[in-house]
Amino acid sequence: MLYSPQFDTPLNFPRKLRVICVGAGISGIGFAYQLTRNVENVDLVIYEKNSDVGGCWFENQYPGCQCDVPSHSYTFSWDGNPRWNKYWASWSEIQHYLRGCVDKWYLNKFLKLNHRLVSARWDIEESKWHLEIATPTGRIIRDSADVFFDATGALNRWKWPTIKGLDKFKGHLVHSAAWDHSYDFTGKRVLLIGGGPSGVQITPQLAPIVTHLTHHIRSPLYVPEMRGQNDSPENGYYSEAEKDKFTFDPEYFLQYRKHQTEARFGSFLVSHKDSELQRETRKKVQESMRQRLQYREDLCKKLIPEWEYGCKRSVPGTYFLETLLRPNVRVLAGEILEIKEHSVITEEAGEDQYDAIICATGFDTSYIPSFPIIGRHGINLQDEWAGRVEHYLSVAVHGYPNYFMGSGPNNSTNVVTIQTGAAYAVQCIEKIQKEAIRSLEITYDAVNDFTIHRDLFVKDMVWTGACSSWYKNGTKDGPVLGPWVGSGLHYLAALGKPRFEDYRIRYVHGNRFAYLGNGQTQDEIEGKNLSWFIRQDP
Repeated sequence: MLYSPQFDTPLNFPRKLRVICVGAGISGIGFAYQLTRNVENVDLVIYEKNSDVGGCWFENQYPGCQCDVPSHSYTFSWDGNPRWNKYWASWSEIQHYLRGCVDKWYLNKFLKLNHRLVSARWDIEESKWHLEIATPTGRIIRDSADVFFDATGALNRWKWPTIKGLDKFKGHLVHSAAWDHSYDFTGKRVLLIGGGPSGVQITPQLAPIVTHLTHHIRSPLYVPEMRGQNDSPENGYYSEAEKDKFTFDPEYFLQYRKHQTEARFGSFLVSHKDSELQRETRKKVQESMRQRLQYREDLCKKLIPEWEYGCKRSVPGTYFLETLLRPNVRVLAGEILEIKEHSVITEEAGEDQYDAIICATGFDTSYIPSFPIIGRHGINLQDEWAGRVEHYLSVAVHGYPNYFMGSGPNNSTNVVTIQTGAAYAVQCIEKIQKEAIRSLEITYDAVNDFTIHRDLFVKDMVWTGACSSWYKNGTKDGPVLGPWVGSGLHYLAALGKPRFEDYRIRYVHGNRFAYLGNGQTQDEIEGKNLSWFIRQDP
């Protein structure tokens, strides 16, 4: 490209950029907040497929749905919520918190609800993303952007189990992530399928009102006490006096939030297969489960794992194990062989009649996008990742310039890592804007090096233990795609500042120094802050 000097703008001139964010859950909201406060002259739009913000906390509304970590460690780091009612917040409280963030940060003007992304394609000539979006009426509109931020995450596509005859059932059939509030379970015979967090939270809610509940749990699961239980207020609810103290004593509230966070992030060593903490924790949780199950051998055998604690996500549950002791509750293991119009045949119990079936069977955790994303080489990321999911530090993919993920593979999917992924993308956008960059694309070598490091690192971690887990896309020996290669704090530090040496950079004007511009800074032109470099060291 012939170099055409740009002498009409100052150093680091913030040229106009258009940024499209897809998804308005924690990732999208955190991204929008950080982008609008740190980067000027940006045209932002957020497309969200649902009728309101919140992501999985809008979609999951089943009975008992709540966060299983303390509420005050489940907020954006810059915006605590002094008015949490519950120590472990319900889905509705979390969704209300996220909706409140959007309102007070004036993000509604960027939102387009009920707009679903259909496809995205990188135009190599224009160095822009072209997106097709389905509107609420079903009409397809087209939009384009300099940067595409993917805030869809992994836990947004729920899936039915693959069971023969599921579609033939004539009773009430529902997935936990698409709950039907109109159905009354009172007095019904119910089959609940799935031993993840949803199933563990639903069982204590339904058992007291149904005639009979069969909970089908195919494989064992660790059910520790709720995280932070020793610090929980009485009955798990904050008093008005406690909430007032959080509200009117900011320093006290800040220290309380820090305490909650430190307690949560202080036990990474338990994830090492051969650590003493791992062995101690496994024995402790196993014995705790036996006690809570009153040493019933049939239940202990079905529910208590022998593999490493944390091999798959532990499932803290309030009164779950205790509920399984009720006379109207039964636990089945093994396989479900067939579902008929009004009955289910299982490997363990044969054929039983049911009025309702609840599938608490989780999400598609393959990380393969739900829409085509066509990159620089004309390759669809759906096809590329169908073979093997390869990425860079959870945030970027080779062959897909100016494309960033807020909750990609190996992000660990907690608020700290999600907001950090968003902050990383914001820094990249600022560089693209102020240094006249056409495209920022992670190199293949960087992706390959990270993949090699990840695969070697996880060999000594519990996630590669002998269990099937969503961390490994439901397999026992697949690549670990869920957890980061370290602690949450390690992720925050590792992605705190982008390594731009890992990127291939193309420039708008063909010369990397075109951004030097007319020889002046913006402050000089505006006649302000001309002595910013003067200080007095002690």
